[in-house]
Amino acid sequence: MIKIVHFRSIRTRLIVSTFLAVLIATVVHVLLSQAHYRSMAINDLETKLSDVIRVMAFNVSPGLEFDDHGAIMETLNSFKEMTELTAITIYDRYGNVFAMYSRTEEERIVPLKVVGTPGEVIIEKKEKWFNFFHDVTMDEKFIGTVAIEVSLHHIDKSMKRNIILNYSLMGIFAFILAVMSFITSNALIRPIFRLRDFAQTLALGDFTARMDVPSEDEIGELASSINIMANDMSLALQQVIESSCKVADSSSRLS
Repeated sequence: MIKIVHFRSIRTRLIVSTFLAVLIATVVHVLLSQAHYRSMAINDLETKLSDVIRVMAFNVSPGLEFDDHGAIMETLNSFKEMTELTAITIYDRYGNVFAMYSRTEEERIVPLKVVGTPGEVIIEKKEKWFNFFHDVTMDEKFIGTVAIEVSLHHIDKSMKRNIILNYSLMGIFAFILAVMSFITSNALIRPIFRLRDFAQTLALGDFTARMDVPSEDEIGELASSINIMANDMSLALQQVIESSCKVADSSSRLS
């Protein structure tokens, strides 16, 4: 454990305390920003994919109704440009797989989940991906279900880039902060060092010394007060010397 005695210098304590306070605040801000960014990215993804699956359910409804597998595959291929989609599975009204699309080489089937409420999008959240489900209807008749799997890899990848960028900027900011703290501490400490030297001069008995008032702030007021004290002590010492001379002269006459 670091003891405060190791930081006897006001300059060191000022630099360290300022640096640590700002550094901790910056780290907390970065962490909270990352959590907020991920939450916003996931919310945007949910909104976007909810709209996509509704469009997809509408487009595949004729193919399901008339058992047109080719039309459904053509519809699924139109969504290939969406890199978030890793798998799409179309179920018929009996829960059997009617058509599917997988971005990976091995075929991935999105497990069926009963939606229950017509027109509602069900979202099943996993750690690395989300599954979306939506019923397919035609003339208000249930004819199947669309299930899609969405990877969160692009969100995590984007977050890693942001973390690297944020910590790089934080390192630059910490360096600038250290330089500014050093410059600021010097500006504050230099008048205090002058006061220390002036007080040492007075302690050695030189009450004729005076210090130029460096500013009109608290340090300047302290310097003015010490000057007044030194002037009063000089006058008092002069009076003592004069009184001593008078006493010596009177003693000499009496002798």
